[in-house]
Amino acid sequence: MKIGNININSVKLGSTTVNKVYMGSTKVWPNTVQEFIFKINTALGDGLSEFKFTPTVSGTGDFDVNWGDGNIDTNITTQADSRLDHSYSSGGIYEIKITSRLGLTHYNFNPSPDVLKLIDIVNWGTNSTLTNFSNLFYGANSLTSISATDVPDLSNVTTFQAMLRSSAINYDFSSWDFTNATTFTFFALSATAINSSIGGNNFSNMTSGQSFYQGVTTNTSSLANLTIGGNVSYFFYATSNFSFNTLTNVDFSNVTNATGFFQNSGLTDTDYRNFLTDLTGWNGTTATKTLQSNVPIHFGTAKYENGGTSEDIRNYLTGTKGWTITDGGGI
Repeated sequence: MKIGNININSVKLGSTTVNKVYMGSTKVWPNTVQEFIFKINTALGDGLSEFKFTPTVSGTGDFDVNWGDGNIDTNITTQADSRLDHSYSSGGIYEIKITSRLGLTHYNFNPSPDVLKLIDIVNWGTNSTLTNFSNLFYGANSLTSISATDVPDLSNVTTFQAMLRSSAINYDFSSWDFTNATTFTFFALSATAINSSIGGNNFSNMTSGQSFYQGVTTNTSSLANLTIGGNVSYFFYATSNFSFNTLTNVDFSNVTNATGFFQNSGLTDTDYRNFLTDLTGWNGTTATKTLQSNVPIHFGTAKYENGGTSEDIRNYLTGTKGWTITDGGGI
């Protein structure tokens, strides 16, 4: 809202914060943000002509839901009000739009059968009050691709725990800004098939990335230019059909725990040796990259080369840096 040419972001009457301003019945502040739009198919899941989900509200909220059939729930303000359950007169594909103005922190799709009806994200929108993407698409097996060309506002989102767990999404996340995020535990755990690129993403504030890709069967997207940190134990545990040859230019400087990192994975001997060089920035005689001391890490059954560069790097890590390395030994 403006008074003259001055933007007013916080309105008060005395010491009381004003959350909404009307002229008659028309809301004029705060300004409506671009909508979060998604599609559902009611024939999926339980097949019932209905859809339920539970957006999370912090404090006093203010958002509308357009159900795509001419019905709109307006001015939803509280957590109790946001337990949304809509019945359609007939089954089919519907486009649902959420218009958020205040306090909506998490879209929070319900577990099966409702999440199985989700088939597309059309538009992410510009909701800056989002703080949590945890479990967002957990079990969304019908959401195999995303058509949205914009990216969400992640400026206040800190946790993505289990966001893609047990899903099958083919989507490029490389343009998302994860710099404020800390928690990625079980991010894509046991996804059936996922080619969602995280290459180039900066997870510099990551403190919890355990089992990020654990049990994911297929990912052929680039893994280059990753910045990860904190506890990344079992990050690639039990993965197969991964392009580990693209795991280059990785920033490991803040990693403190990599227990089980490549355990039971498809890491080859060549990938292992190349990764050691990249991990340390080895210049032929010494490391050039900063690494934490006393880090446990697992390289599966991959082997280093006796008397070669990979053994020199391994000795540096276990000796100078005090790392505990589990691998397939030397050959």
